[in-house]
Amino acid sequence: MLDWLNSLPDAVIVIGFAVLMGGLIVVIPLIMRSLPIVAPTPENTEFVMRIQGTLFVMSGFALAFTLAQAQANVRHVDALVAAEAAHINNLDRILTRYGEPSVAAIRPDLMTYANSVATLEWEAMHHDKEHEPTMQAFAPVARAITAINPTNARQATLFTEMMKSIDQIMESRALRLEAVHIALPGIYWGVVIFAMAVLVLASCVIERTPFRNLALATQMSVLGAFIGILFITDHPFHGESSIGPDAFVKAMSEMKARPADGPRALGRSLLQMHWHGHSGAPYADHEAGLGPDVLGMSASQTLMRNPEPPQEAETRGSHDVADRAGGDVRPASHPAHHQMPDTRTQLLVEKNLDGDPEP
Repeated sequence: MLDWLNSLPDAVIVIGFAVLMGGLIVVIPLIMRSLPIVAPTPENTEFVMRIQGTLFVMSGFALAFTLAQAQANVRHVDALVAAEAAHINNLDRILTRYGEPSVAAIRPDLMTYANSVATLEWEAMHHDKEHEPTMQAFAPVARAITAINPTNARQATLFTEMMKSIDQIMESRALRLEAVHIALPGIYWGVVIFAMAVLVLASCVIERTPFRNLALATQMSVLGAFIGILFITDHPFHGESSIGPDAFVKAMSEMKARPADGPRALGRSLLQMHWHGHSGAPYADHEAGLGPDVLGMSASQTLMRNPEPPQEAETRGSHDVADRAGGDVRPASHPAHHQMPDTRTQLLVEKNLDGDPEP
């Protein structure tokens, strides 16, 4: 029954609850009129009219407060889904930057896992279940990453980030699957039904006129609409407006567009071509694969910041030292243009070339 209701459009559910509650408060008094205990009298009408407004305000406040909490739960679960997709995308980015074909070969398995989450497991979550084969699809990724043997400081840093990403992905997945079961307890819906029944039965002792019928039906329709919206947002992964796998679809599109060897080769080639044109010889390559003074800059920005070859920069720097000291020119033995960036600098440069925002 609940699955059938969740399959309906949201507008149909809200209108259905509103019409149902408005119809009950008009039809039930006609059926109960024959009972002496609820026979409408002027005295009963005056008394019930006084408490009817209080009951309506209390019921409406309780429903509105619960609806706000349900909406907060939906936003929280949506943030969990977005974080999980971001962790998967980040792991794929790190695998690309590692620079080894054997490590890059893990990416198709990661893509398979992400696709399984967005399709098979998402369908299972509509029925409050998890998809065990999806969990098994991540096992090859975890095993392959664990078997990586870093050979230098840069690879060791990336390997640490990979292991951290694995833990983050598993934690995010556990939180997402736990959120599948987020729902209001059954006793709450029992209290809602009881409150609506009290309102309907209390209205039975009110002497009816066409205007009173319209007013009471409108009043109950408002409460019915609140109940309908609350029913829609009660389960984050059910219904027309449920949370979808859009974050995973976006992450997979970025993973597919990411080149297999990453942006490092392009940045290194541009820098080497530039310095080769000035000095006649390629600039000395480094283990990180990037030239100097590129921390926080793209390759094009680096060429603009350093339009002169290393030899000219060294001579200009030496004259600056002489001017300040008032003495002879003393070339620095280790000019700034020949300093190699450390591991952290290399990672920041690669991240900048990959199109990520500066830290």
